Amino acid sequence: KGFSCSFDIEKTDYYVINSCAVTNEAEHKSRKMIASILKVNPEAKIYVIGCSSAINPLPYLEKPNVLAVFGTESKLNVVNAIENDLTGNFVVEPQKDYTNSTAQTSKTRSTIKIQDGCNNFCSYCIIPYTRGRERSRTIEDIDTEISIHAKESKEIVLVGINVAGYGKDLSPQKDLSDVVKLFKKHPKTRFRFSSLEMGSITPKVLKELIKQPNFCLFFHLSLQSASDNVLSKMNRKYTFEQFKQNVDEILKVFPSAMISTDIIVGFPTETDEDFLTTLENVRRIPFGNIHVFPYSQRKGTVAARYPILDGKVVSKRAKELRELASELKTAYLNSQTGREEEVLIETQKDNYYCGFTKNYIKCYCPCKNLKLNQIYKIKLTEIFQDGMKGEIIYE
Repeated sequence: KGFSCSFDIEKTDYYVINSCAVTNEAEHKSRKMIASILKVNPEAKIYVIGCSSAINPLPYLEKPNVLAVFGTESKLNVVNAIENDLTGNFVVEPQKDYTNSTAQTSKTRSTIKIQDGCNNFCSYCIIPYTRGRERSRTIEDIDTEISIHAKESKEIVLVGINVAGYGKDLSPQKDLSDVVKLFKKHPKTRFRFSSLEMGSITPKVLKELIKQPNFCLFFHLSLQSASDNVLSKMNRKYTFEQFKQNVDEILKVFPSAMISTDIIVGFPTETDEDFLTTLENVRRIPFGNIHVFPYSQRKGTVAARYPILDGKVVSKRAKELRELASELKTAYLNSQTGREEEVLIETQKDNYYCGFTKNYIKCYCPCKNLKLNQIYKIKLTEIFQDGMKGEIIYE
């Protein structure tokens, strides 16, 4: 539309805050952003979009200088609001069919959304209420957008609220294997899934992934707890052993793959014994990365009815699990020492060029006149900072 955009908090004409509701802390940061903007520009014209504003628009509209509020479904209309100085509450209910949106593109990586909404209703999660029921983008639309961004981006990340549910609502039905088949059309572009649910990588999907040399060997499978008691109360619909079996099947096919996960500690029903079970079971999987989240009570969810645990107990458990996560990450990185991997160079910092391997190890390569947005063959040599050092073999 002719606007120039900035992602920094600086003096400008309009501000758009994309709010998050996944935790209380995320909502707090979204609201706090308004105060940060007003310090820079007291005359700011502010618009709020996203999940937090979708479920609770009034606290944003009551803030100074907030002209209009949109949810997730109507967020693209913020452009029209800015052009026409529209004000008010423009939050609408999520649609039943998928609404196309534009990919986020950079010279190195594009993010393409293939699905929205979630039908799982985990007892702690507000997202199904903010994003609506599962709805999938057609294979044709996905193919079209991939073709556009593969011309520039060396890597494409496929995202959604519950990617595991892709295609169930389409007629005829599709699944992730149908998306994977698109990869072979673009052999010079790498493909990665962002976050997956347990069971999304089925034998059928694995069979297709094996055929795709440009698939990145990174599987982020959300576990949330390694205690069956807690998983049941979370309404996660699987056991730890089922999760482990899924991971074992992946590693049997892709031995060097990184397995990453999310785990919530301090869920209201989590006992000391449940937490110890989680620690013991987590050690049974060679996780390359674990995101640890203290439980965040979300009003309107089933779990919000349960009494919360003592904050000190939750903090202690989070610290213990993060220490274990660090130990497991170190073990995984050590297991990769000496391997030859392809690295997409994305940034240059200090004396290193930085990028990620196909299995999502951050790699630091000593400066050697490398080019950004190029893929190099490297040899992983040692653990360094939050990743590994690498020696360039060839482009």
